[in-house]
Amino acid sequence: QMGITHFSFTVSDPEALLEELLGKGATLGGPRESFSHAGGRIRSFYVYDPDGIIVQFDSGLNEG
Repeated sequence: QMGITHFSFTVSDPEALLEELLGKGATLGGPRESFSHAGGRIRSFYVYDPDGIIVQFDSGLNEG
């Protein structure tokens, strides 16, 4: 199958955006715990858009 598999955006505060999107009914692309790094912070996460395309939001930082 050809086409778009996902989009990725760099955002300044992925944790705040995640909370906002969940509040608006977004569907996560996996369990929330899978998006936390060893320190417990979320630096990257995935949601599905209404067409089922995966959208990634990332801090752009290499935090480990």
